[in-house]
Amino acid sequence: MSIEVSVILPSYNRYPLNMLSLYALKNQTFDFSKMEVLLIDDASTDETHLLQNYSAPYPFRYIRNKTNLGRSKSRNIGIKKARGDILIFLDAEVIVDPDFVKNHYQRHLSNEQLVVTGKNTNKVFSFLFPEFTQSQLGTFEEIVHHSPLVKNRLETNVKKNSNKPVQLLFEEDCRSFSTIKHFSVPKKYEQNIMRAFSDDFRLPWISCTTLNHSVKKKLVDSVGGFDEQFIGHGLEDYEYGYRLYKAGTNFSYDPNIYIYHQEHPKEKDWKEHETKNLIYFQQKHPYIDVCLLSLERIHVYDYKFMDNIMAEYQALSQNYPAMFNDFKKAILVLLQQIPLLKAEGKPVTSLLKSTGIEDDEEWRNRLLIEHKALGKYGLENLTKLFDLLIRH
Repeated sequence: MSIEVSVILPSYNRYPLNMLSLYALKNQTFDFSKMEVLLIDDASTDETHLLQNYSAPYPFRYIRNKTNLGRSKSRNIGIKKARGDILIFLDAEVIVDPDFVKNHYQRHLSNEQLVVTGKNTNKVFSFLFPEFTQSQLGTFEEIVHHSPLVKNRLETNVKKNSNKPVQLLFEEDCRSFSTIKHFSVPKKYEQNIMRAFSDDFRLPWISCTTLNHSVKKKLVDSVGGFDEQFIGHGLEDYEYGYRLYKAGTNFSYDPNIYIYHQEHPKEKDWKEHETKNLIYFQQKHPYIDVCLLSLERIHVYDYKFMDNIMAEYQALSQNYPAMFNDFKKAILVLLQQIPLLKAEGKPVTSLLKSTGIEDDEEWRNRLLIEHKALGKYGLENLTKLFDLLIRH
């Protein structure tokens, strides 16, 4: 039989977490003769190279980069090598349920223009690493407090005076989600997005995370894959999803798909990399929906609020195309200024001043007039957004 589904896992120094991911894929209910798994080893310096000899019940290909190329380039290598018509992108440290591939596959049988993301996304502690942050340790302590099973597993496997990771989950656990659930909690960031998501959600591309999604290979090829200018951690998947969105692709969360993302030590400078990537993203696509991602940098994660802003912004542009131009320009400038300040290590304060709006008297006066007029048109969310930005 021909390969119909290709699962692409880019991996950099994720051993043995990626081993548990491969174990979980061994338990799939999908026909193994129709699926393949490609693990792209991005020049890892740990024991990931041992996986070149991994024996799997499905077609498995280990591809090693000679040098560290990054997430986008590694995924593009996987795309190029993939033989399936349907691509499933998966982080190398994700444990999936037995119906994972089957549920992704079935969604594409009747819809050619679709990106599918699993709705049930959790973080799971498969190992206890000495490098965990206080936040990660605090979450794990809460899990231990509420689960005798986890507490017993920890006490059984921990070794005194050892700085090595403590393994908590094993191959046999990958067959039983009833066990894995005890070691996990929901991922709050993804939950916030899903609460706002609907059929008419105006930022659907933020559901397109390479943590777990599937799409037709021809769609990925049509938009050119992942932008290799993204360096380090973050947002290359959103930007690729944005291009799919602009090409007319639909997005959907599947409530039948369950995944568990294994917690691992945080990468150094990941926040700095993500901020620089956001600046590049906004320079490439200088539009209101992309610029709204800046709100996350001032700890606003209300995606329903962002959706309402988009609705009012679109109504403003359609109903009053010759009006509020100074306001619309100012909103973009203020939002874009946030990651620029973050990248320079500066506090996000006095945005009117740092953008130059405050010193441009004519623009500032026109802007304040337009801002005052917004209330007459019932554009409460745009008004709230502007008030939020000028308070910084």
